[in-house]
Amino acid sequence: MKTDRILSTAGVCRIDSTKLRSYCNLMQGSLIDKWLFADDFVDSHVCFVRDDYLDNMNLGSLHKAQVVVILRVANIQHLDYEYQISTPLTALKIKNVLNQISNSYEFKPFKLNITEPKKSVNRFKSAFKRIRKNFFGKQGLDAKQVEQSSKQRFISRITKTMNIHELPSFKIVLLGSPGSGKTTAIETISNGKALKSDVSATDSVASDKSQTTVGIDYAEIKISGSHNVKNRKVTLIGTPGQIKYNFIWDMVGKTANAFIILLDMSRPEPLSYLKFFNNFLNKELGKKSQIYCALTHCDKYNGCITSIVDCIGVEFPKLRGIYKMDAREQYDVTTIVEDIYPQIEEEDEKNSVSYQISGKGKSATGAF
Repeated sequence: MKTDRILSTAGVCRIDSTKLRSYCNLMQGSLIDKWLFADDFVDSHVCFVRDDYLDNMNLGSLHKAQVVVILRVANIQHLDYEYQISTPLTALKIKNVLNQISNSYEFKPFKLNITEPKKSVNRFKSAFKRIRKNFFGKQGLDAKQVEQSSKQRFISRITKTMNIHELPSFKIVLLGSPGSGKTTAIETISNGKALKSDVSATDSVASDKSQTTVGIDYAEIKISGSHNVKNRKVTLIGTPGQIKYNFIWDMVGKTANAFIILLDMSRPEPLSYLKFFNNFLNKELGKKSQIYCALTHCDKYNGCITSIVDCIGVEFPKLRGIYKMDAREQYDVTTIVEDIYPQIEEEDEKNSVSYQISGKGKSATGAF
């Protein structure tokens, strides 16, 4: 069981604060303690401070932290602090210093006071869990099934089988870090007709972009399939990039046919994000097939794109496809969806055949 520790980022700039949060969230499995973040100088176990901020800082604020980690930006000499790391921040540097502190420093216990706003948030979360369970959980599904008789379900299935225009749409879910291009891609492929849930960003994401997704982005497009099935619908769903909304990934991911992980190449160590989302899909949802990767913001990547694609292919051999995509270009986004569609359709047909062979379906097509 990991111990909760408070980490204050009050002594660094917004960009470095965002990096610290992102890396710690992505590396939860390799960190000894669980790090909870605070933006102010509060009673904390660890506080990160830039060396060029020290001269103009009230040093009394630093006494609230049991350990101070100096982020060396100006490389000021002779700083009397045991823990120091140099810029730029990387996942490895952060992991090493935090695990070193966890292993060697004996923290003094202090009571973590929960403020009234925090209590209100917790009460809201509990209430939302209950609502979500009623509407989306097993209880809601069971209640719906009780309402329908066997005859009604049978007629409904027959109707869908005979009318090809009412075949259920294939669902493709887009995952990725904030700003990776999920909303833009869905807007682009739907000619601006997508339903969006963007709001003004007020947290750490605001340093990267003014708007952020808090629900889902939704669009439907029509695409031609095989076996003379025309105008088969494909539903595209964009998810929030912030980890605090991961319950939405879980909700929309359980019924998805395929996933596209958008990998923002402008971010430091982009492969760490691919590893995080790939692990989530495989471990949390058990979706081991139909996972694709699309590289975005490639113009801001300093290395060789061909080399990084080869690296991804070696490290993630189960990915069904790796693409380079400009989310603003309709051709790029459409090409990826059209390439993925036949593979989804083939997988769906295999599942239908397997369903029929197992004896659960009596239809000649196995489409139930």
